[in-house]
Amino acid sequence: MKPTNRVRELRLRRDLTQEELAKLVGSSQGNISKIESGRNDLMDADLIVKLSRALRVQPWELFVGGSRVQRTSPHRKIAILAPISHISA
Repeated sequence: MKPTNRVRELRLRRDLTQEELAKLVGSSQGNISKIESGRNDLMDADLIVKLSRALRVQPWELFVGGSRVQRTSPHRKIAILAPISHISA
């Protein structure tokens, strides 16, 4: 799945219009439309961060297909990292 399609999917999940998302990220509705349709690449780091915050996802989730996105609780991350920190200590 292309990142452009993922932005649209996430925007619709949040029940936002292109205009509303554009205002949240300091862009124009036209630019959001171009990103979603693939006419503008999603390569600007600042825009990626702004979009991820507005859409309430991690930046990498803009680039991953819907069925593959799995949220992990902070407790699970700690449990996974605990053995690593113990070894390096």
